[in-house]
Amino acid sequence: SEVRMCLDEKQNLQATTIESETPSHGLIEDCMLLANKAAANKLGFGIFRTHESPSLERMEALLNDLALIGIRVKLNADLPRMIQDIQKQADDLNLRDEVDKLIIKSQKKAIYEPENKGHFGLGFSSYSHFTSPIRRYSDLVLHRILKTKQTSKNIEDICEHISLNERKIDQLVWDFEDRKYARWALEHLEEEIKVKIVDTDKARAVCYEKMFGMKVVLENFKGQKLFTKLRVKIKSADVITKVIVATIKY
Repeated sequence: SEVRMCLDEKQNLQATTIESETPSHGLIEDCMLLANKAAANKLGFGIFRTHESPSLERMEALLNDLALIGIRVKLNADLPRMIQDIQKQADDLNLRDEVDKLIIKSQKKAIYEPENKGHFGLGFSSYSHFTSPIRRYSDLVLHRILKTKQTSKNIEDICEHISLNERKIDQLVWDFEDRKYARWALEHLEEEIKVKIVDTDKARAVCYEKMFGMKVVLENFKGQKLFTKLRVKIKSADVITKVIVATIKY
């Protein structure tokens, strides 16, 4: 599922909606993955989308967090099997979406590299970006390599440049969204919303109803469990820092 923002003519946030995957979306996604995989298999050297397996230290930290909500899995060198065990228990607790986000957060970020190192997250031994709904520059680089059967001499610099700017763009999107949420919250002080805790170390929660995806800091956090659902009241919001503070209602 994906959160979509609805803005008015002045670009102010009015509402958010949840867009869930349909069978047609799933079919298109599967076809795209197969096309990307097939294109990568034609490369010996060029531009691959690589994703290293997470460290055992990160996995151990993940398991410690999951144990607090009743998911108990032993650390296993066979990480795909271990993740499947985690997801099975998450399904039983009806926490699959929340746990999947924790799993993704514990992993390293995928990057572009001239040498193939496989894609852990997708389980592919070879993967690249050949096709996408929004054309990426990495796709165009791959198209040129396949058409000309030649690879740019500075392909290492190209991969590094694309990876770096991808991270910058992600941060810009997150900043944009957080400021839209903060401006909305500033106009809705003292309003009640429903949230669930997503970070017990920093007392952070995310709204799961009405203003989906809006993150808040709980000023009277008392050590509630991860993913605990609460009713809170918006107390303050800062558009510059993007921090929204809320108080738990008892």
